[in-house]
Formats: sequence, structure tokens, C-alpha cells
Amino acid sequence: MDSVRTIFAGRLWLRAIFLAAIVSLALLSLGCVSGPVNPDKLVEFNITNITRVCSDSNMTPCTVFECKNDSGFLGLSSNLHYGNCSFTRMNYSTFSALNDSSNSDGSFPMLFMIGQGPNATDFARAQTYCNNSLTMPVIWLKGNSTSPPALSSADMAICYLRQNALPVYLYYSAGLNINASASGAIAHELDGEGPVIVSSEVDAGYADRYKVLDQLAAVKANCTKCLTMLAAQRLDLKTINYFLNDSGGSHNSKYVDIVGQGIILNNYSGTCDLEIAIMQNVQFAKYLRQTYGKPILWYYFAASPGKSDDGMCTYTEQDVATAFQRVFELKQILAQSGVIGVAYYGLDSMPRTCTSQACDYGLVSTSGQQIHPEFNGWFGSCQKYMVPKMNVFAGFAANGSADRQCSFLLNLNYLENTVQDTSTPVIPSDHINPVAAAYSCP
Repeated sequence: MDSVRTIFAGRLWLRAIFLAAIVSLALLSLGCVSGPVNPDKLVEFNITNITRVCSDSNMTPCTVFECKNDSGFLGLSSNLHYGNCSFTRMNYSTFSALNDSSNSDGSFPMLFMIGQGPNATDFARAQTYCNNSLTMPVIWLKGNSTSPPALSSADMAICYLRQNALPVYLYYSAGLNINASASGAIAHELDGEGPVIVSSEVDAGYADRYKVLDQLAAVKANCTKCLTMLAAQRLDLKTINYFLNDSGGSHNSKYVDIVGQGIILNNYSGTCDLEIAIMQNVQFAKYLRQTYGKPILWYYFAASPGKSDDGMCTYTEQDVATAFQRVFELKQILAQSGVIGVAYYGLDSMPRTCTSQACDYGLVSTSGQQIHPEFNGWFGSCQKYMVPKMNVFAGFAANGSADRQCSFLLNLNYLENTVQDTSTPVIPSDHINPVAAAYSCP
């Protein structure tokens, strides 16, 4: 763990991070000049005058979250129902072809995803506050010591896939019922419907590694298009190494498509700066991406005004709102670090038992009122950054590759229009009016 702690050492100023990202673009002038990638209809993608490595035609240094729609009956519809997704090694040329607007095989690069948990109701409500731009519904499947989680019907997943939203199913029993047969049954119900993400036991640790391995293997065996997610405890390198380090001949990594991390900023000790806590998680993701080449998903994310778990820090409403805004400002940096999406924990209901000193992670009160300025920090930023001009792709340099080799994935519009200093803005407390829901799922 000492080697990992050194990664986190020192204050990671946001100004330096943004400037580093821009400098990395300038470094590409050492390569060959290329034309811009044709813009995806969902991305106003500005990479004019970006250069690339000359010899990349024989290299695939980048990983891109590639999905393929099913064309539907007689080609009348095109969506992810019966489609599939995978993490594909690419270079400039193959990505350019994938992102070409004339591409007719239904394949496309997935955008960085913003989601909402813990259920379909919260996802539907959150959609209306982010202009129907959320693409990752997070559904907690809850069990207990006597009954493991179950998926009653695949209808909800089918509904989301038909809207090109990628559902995430979290297996949660508070560690009381880590059941491979139940995981297999959940996966079997979803088999063939399209790409969905199915997790192992949420926040399971090293002591449960054998049960978790059986869970992941059961999902793989029962669902051909499911993506498995190792829902490890936060910053738990020991457990993650067990699954991803194949040097001892275990080959456990074949059962893991995504490494999941659940993040509640109040849980972090050693700093009273929420932005540093965010960057610790970014650096951890980057370490995993560079070491193992696996994508990372922040399957829940939250913070609350009040005390930190260790009682040493006190956070204000503005602190929390600013941290939420920073997550969206860092969206391009997150994608470069291997993170493919972030989901908020819950609007007004907490999916698991609260143990911290500050437990009110919801953004809506029990009476249905928006909690300000935290609500604005998250959903105001969501409205600003989840638009075509500010969208970014879920793609990153593969393990062992330099970031500059994949700089063609960066969106200059995003970098040029994102705050690039460390000043603390005042998040407004204005009421946010919802838009009409574009769709609803059961």
C-alpha cells in the first residue's frame, strides 16, 4: 500500500490538472497532423489541428467503450435492445471510422455516463432535472440474511435499452447473503436482452473474495451480453489485486469487465478538503487503469454537509455543492483516468444503512423540496455539462500506453469551456424547474 499512498501524496490542484490536459494536446505537435474526426450527432467534437502519433496504424494504444445497436425489426428502430457493448482496443484510424456519421453497422463510441440510483423512480425524477440526458439508471437489488437479491423481470432493462440507456444492477445484501446462485439467476433473466452491468456484492472486501469470484463467474456463465462489475470497497487495492493480478496464474481478471467504486466523500480521512478527496479517487482510478487496463465506474457518489466520519472535519452546504460541481468540471479528466461514468447515490432515499456522522446524502427533502445549494451543485452542473458541446467519450489510454497517444479522444470544446482555476464559486440556491420526462420505465 505504500506505493499507492505515494500516488496520493501532495495537494492536487485542479488548475494544474486542467493545464496538464491542455499541455498534453500541445505535445502532439511532435506527431503527424490529422484532420478532425467526424462529429457524432451527440457530440460537438472539436479536435481541429490535433495531431497524432505517426505509426499508430499498427498500434492500438487506446481503450474505447464501444457499443453496437440492434437494427430492430426490418431496420425500423435502432437501439441497445439486443445490442452489445465491449471495451475495444483502438487507434486514431479505427476510432475515426467508429465515430464516422456515415457508419452504418450500428456501432458507436459510448459517451461518459451520468446516472442516478437507487431505483427507477429516482432515475426518472433525476432525468427531469438534467434535461433527459442521463444514460445510466442504477438499480439496487437488495437482499438480507434469509433472502438473496432477485430480479423479478427483465422488462425494466429492456425499456432502458430501447432508450439507449445502460442499466446497472447492484447486488447488495450488506454482506449477509453473497450468493452465486442468486447472481446467476439475475444474469439469466437478463441474458440476450442487451448490454447491462451486473455487480458482485456491493462493498465486499478481501475476506469475501472467494464468494465474490463465484458471483462474477456465475454472471459470466448465465448472461452472454452482461458486463460484470467488481464492486470492491473504496480504494481497496488488496481485493482488486486479487482479482486483476494474473501474474500468479489465477486468471481471475477474465471475470471482471469493470472495477466499481462507491464513493461517499465524508468517509475520507486525512483531509478536510472535499476536492482532494475527489482527486484521491481520480488518482486511484488512473493507477488501476494504467496497471490493469480496466475501466472504472463510480456506481454511487455522494457527500453531505456536516461532519466527516472521523469527526475531524466539518463541511458546509457550499463545500458539498462545490464538490458536486467539480465532478462535472473534471468529466474529461475522469474519462482519461479510466472512469466511464458516475451515478449519484439517491435523491431522497438511501439504499444502504447509514453509518457516518453526516447521513443526509439526499438532494430532495422528505417533503419533496429541493435541498439548496447541493441540488444546484449537482443538477445545475448536470444541465451545463451534459450537452453536446460538453460531452466526452468513455475512452482512455490502455495500460502501458501514454495519455498523449489517445489525445484524439479529448474534446477541446470541453477543455476550452470548463473552469480552469481553483477559485471557490458561490453555488446559487435557485429552484430548478423540471422538464417533461422523455420516457418512463416500469
